Amino acid sequence: IENFKVYAGEARKEQYMFERFLESMGVIDNDKIKSQLDFQKKYSGFTFMNGLYRLHKFDEIDKWTKIVERAFPGIKGDIEVFAFDWMGRQFAISKSTKQVLMIEPGTGEVFEIPADFRNFHDTEIADYSEDALSADFFAEWYASEFGQDIPDNQCLGYKQPLFTEGEDSMENLELQDLTSYWQRMTDLMKKEIF
Repeated sequence: IENFKVYAGEARKEQYMFERFLESMGVIDNDKIKSQLDFQKKYSGFTFMNGLYRLHKFDEIDKWTKIVERAFPGIKGDIEVFAFDWMGRQFAISKSTKQVLMIEPGTGEVFEIPADFRNFHDTEIADYSEDALSADFFAEWYASEFGQDIPDNQCLGYKQPLFTEGEDSMENLELQDLTSYWQRMTDLMKKEIF
């Protein structure tokens, strides 16, 4: 049974938090999520679309926030990391702007996404997965690997990061431990003096 509300004489299906995101990721969830915290707890450590996007385990958020702040000291104290994608990019909420940040170790850059946590999931990922997650590039890799999922705590990281003249190509990516990849990129960024 679907939930409907009546608005000025017309019936419309009621949308619950993260419903559009979950549908776009092929997840059927009959629980109606009421808050960001409920979503993060329920899907703690969950992998979506064969490794395209993952929420951090709830008890690892502080650990990953510190790892990201070490690499990008300019955002230290202003972020809370919540997820990562197949390329090892971390997603965080800026405490000052309430906007989502995409933190890219392979380019040494931080990008602000014009959306809060909910709209990042229900709009940016649901409607613009290519822009938000490089979904087409992931699909190309996934097909070339005959449907191999990216294992937990791993990513396809750059062998040579873009900030050291590496190419943004499939040939420059390799499966890596996520923590090791971030440590290597942090060390290289410090040598490059960003």
